[in-house]
Amino acid sequence: MASSREVQSLAEELTCPICLSLLTEPVRLQCEHNFCRGCISQCWGPEGSEPLCPQCRLLCSDRVLKPNRVLANLVDKLQRLGDQEELKASGELQCPEHQEPLKLFCRDDRELVCLVCRDDPGHSQHSFLPLKQAASLYKVDPPDFGN
Repeated sequence: MASSREVQSLAEELTCPICLSLLTEPVRLQCEHNFCRGCISQCWGPEGSEPLCPQCRLLCSDRVLKPNRVLANLVDKLQRLGDQEELKASGELQCPEHQEPLKLFCRDDRELVCLVCRDDPGHSQHSFLPLKQAASLYKVDPPDFGN
């Protein structure tokens, strides 16, 4: 799992230099700089004004904005990773298979499961306990990864 420092570093790389937020609909200019589609469109103003890159001031010969799908995918993954980090910080565990909160303890398999796992045929005849009840019954502290 990435450290929070690595996540922050990646977030900085995926930040639009105009709005200073994570890129939204990232586009790449001819000079290879990347911006949010809306930010660069607004920055360039109406048709007829010179489309200059706000970073290097290179004149872009056309106003064609090429989508940067690689950066869009990275932004999406970073946001999902951020969601995982928030869950860990809140102390809520997530099922690695279904990305759902682990709320139950399967007494038969002696493992934490989510509601989707509980309904899986592999657990059909098993008995379950709520996480806190299982922790108290087995005299252990509930798992806490965030604090």
